[in-house]
Formats: sequence, C-alpha cells, structure tokens
Amino acid sequence: MSFSEQYKVVEDRFLQNNTASISKNYTAQFHITGKDGGDIFFSYMNGQKFIEPVKHNRADIDITMTSDTFEEFMSGRLDGFRAFTTGKIKASGNVMLALALYNSFR
Repeated sequence: MSFSEQYKVVEDRFLQNNTASISKNYTAQFHITGKDGGDIFFSYMNGQKFIEPVKHNRADIDITMTSDTFEEFMSGRLDGFRAFTTGKIKASGNVMLALALYNSFR
C-alpha cells in the first residue's frame, strides 16, 4: 500500500468516525516506517477535525508502526492491542488516547 493510500485510509476513518467523544481536544501522529511510509498528523480541536501528511514535533500521542503492520491493522487482520503488547506498534504520550483512537479506527 502506498503512502497516499495509507493517508486516504486514515483520513476516511478519522473524518467519518465520531472521534469527538474521545477528548475535547487532542492531537495524534502516525509514523509509518518503511519504503512506503510517512507521517500523518491529525487533530480534533474545538469541534473541528484536521488531518495532514506532515510530521509535528508535539502530539498528545505518537504511534509508530511499519507500513506492513499498518496495512494489517487497518484491514482488521491484526489486533492493535496485541500488536502494541508485542512491540509491532509503539506508542508514546497519552496511551489512554491511543486506546480510544484504536477503538475508533477499527
């Protein structure tokens, strides 16, 4: 899956799902590594959703995974919690936010 396809998957799920119930305001960053990887920053601020294919230095949660892991996770073939506990997905920052986002992206 190319980075533009990965970005489209995140954008579609983020914009379509009700992530407002997660937190009043939040920022999150996906770091997708590998030859087809890239960075996706998204946020929910004051009732509005923003998403862009850039890296930000400050996010409430930073989630890192390979492009293969990303594809498996987003397709439902890989359980995100199991991937996190086995090190396939790494998260730093607000881990409770990561769990809430996990439920909205499944």
